[in-house]
Amino acid sequence: MTKNLLEELFDFIETTHKFQKSNAEHSYQLAMVAWYLVTKHKLPLDLTLVIKYSLVHDLSEEKSRELLGEKFPEFKDVHHLINSHSKNTYEESKFIYALDKFLPMINEHKSKGKNLDKLIEAGQDTISKSEFVDRYLKELIKSKSN
Repeated sequence: MTKNLLEELFDFIETTHKFQKSNAEHSYQLAMVAWYLVTKHKLPLDLTLVIKYSLVHDLSEEKSRELLGEKFPEFKDVHHLINSHSKNTYEESKFIYALDKFLPMINEHKSKGKNLDKLIEAGQDTISKSEFVDRYLKELIKSKSN
């Protein structure tokens, strides 16, 4: 029996759960899942940019200036990435933004949690901004009713 799109993703995410215990590990899970999806489906996205967005997606501009600021001037593209991610300027940013909202849904579904409907309701508009992640959301909603 072949696995469907969602089952394959479930398997991969279950593997990443072994690493996730903090915000840093959440970013790691997001980067790994994004890398997997971009590679598996040959998405027309810049993989390097996708991974970079995954790493900085939870940093605010203020926080990055505070942490990196003048101390690491050679690292100033981080500020550009954070700024462009917050504005969803590029497809890679939209993809990560949507995937970041979708992963808690998958994690909730896999753990048979009771908050899945609330998560879907709260994240649906954001996820719809990435056509690819939206396909997965539709699969999740369909699997929920089965």
